Amino acid sequence: MDTNTLYYTFSTIPQILAAAIAILAAFMHFRLISIKDLLIGDGKSAQDRLGQKGYILNDKYSDRLRDGINRKSIGEVKEVLNKLAKTEKEENYTKNNRPTGLQYLYEDRFCRTERHYNFLRISSLITFGVVSFTLIISLICLSQVDCLIQMDNYIFWTNLNIGLFCLSIGLIFFLVIISSLQNTTYENIKKRDKIIKRNKKINKP
Repeated sequence: MDTNTLYYTFSTIPQILAAAIAILAAFMHFRLISIKDLLIGDGKSAQDRLGQKGYILNDKYSDRLRDGINRKSIGEVKEVLNKLAKTEKEENYTKNNRPTGLQYLYEDRFCRTERHYNFLRISSLITFGVVSFTLIISLICLSQVDCLIQMDNYIFWTNLNIGLFCLSIGLIFFLVIISSLQNTTYENIKKRDKIIKRNKKINKP
């Protein structure tokens, strides 16, 4: 393997990854925002229904819900929805006699979607970390091609870069596919109806 081949290899890897990560960053940004809006939307729906049956909150939680919506804080909205779900449970309602009630809203819809949101967010951070590490290694090797040739260990560094490149591309494709195909309960009506149907069967002989 000559110097030109190494230059080409170490320069091509960061170019491809830079383009791929830029596209991924834009895609994941909009995907995460859309999921977050769905979660905050449940808070807005609860706020609009305050005073109706099941949607009773004291001033403390009403203010917290309002502030959570205004700040787009998933944690604050979750706390209030959890409070409503617990109140419904304390009134001896179950998912069986209220299959689309507040327990369904909180446990089956909100929490499921939040877990999906957190999974995508953490996976994105891991992917960006691996890609960034690969970019740094490739650029360092690119600047030290002559030294690598002289030290006769260019094969190790070439294989390392190619391996990291394949891992990075694999993570990027995985994230795009999961984000595109795995819809939330809000977006997948069949999944929602399946959960509601299951709730109706709970505790039934």
